[in-house]
Amino acid sequence: MVQPTSHQPVLLGTYKITLDDQAVSYAVKRSSRAKHARLEVSVETGLTIVIPSSYDIADIPDLLRKRGRWILDKLAKYDSGYPIIEGKEIRSGNFIPYLGRHLKVVTRHDPGTAVSAKLEKNRLLVNLNSQNGRLNLVLEWWYWQQAEKLIKKRANELCPQLGVT
Repeated sequence: MVQPTSHQPVLLGTYKITLDDQAVSYAVKRSSRAKHARLEVSVETGLTIVIPSSYDIADIPDLLRKRGRWILDKLAKYDSGYPIIEGKEIRSGNFIPYLGRHLKVVTRHDPGTAVSAKLEKNRLLVNLNSQNGRLNLVLEWWYWQQAEKLIKKRANELCPQLGVT
């Protein structure tokens, strides 16, 4: 049987900070494999900070201020030719593909609860913990979780047939 080990970073939430008079949204993920805090900027997700288990989340704003110029340069690079939001941001009410069907994305903003996503019939109910929550990041996290579950299930079905333990 395949042992359940998850090395995927866990989304802790989405936040905002002001760097040089510019509001910047970012997501924080905790990873069991990370050794140091890591900044990632991509067209699809914007700014993401991946932190190790031992990292104090309260230290993130200082890290972002120290690396502010680099962050703003990278975000500007993507904004100039590849908009991070326009045309790529999924919104509540949109449909997303999942295993051959289309799910309607339904979001709610509840600051007192954790970021989560729950499949209910043909709807994906997504709870964002703030108004500036990045839905795309939560959806990416949810797809990764679903893929991991499906692959493990399939591997567990095939192992006995192949004589593998």
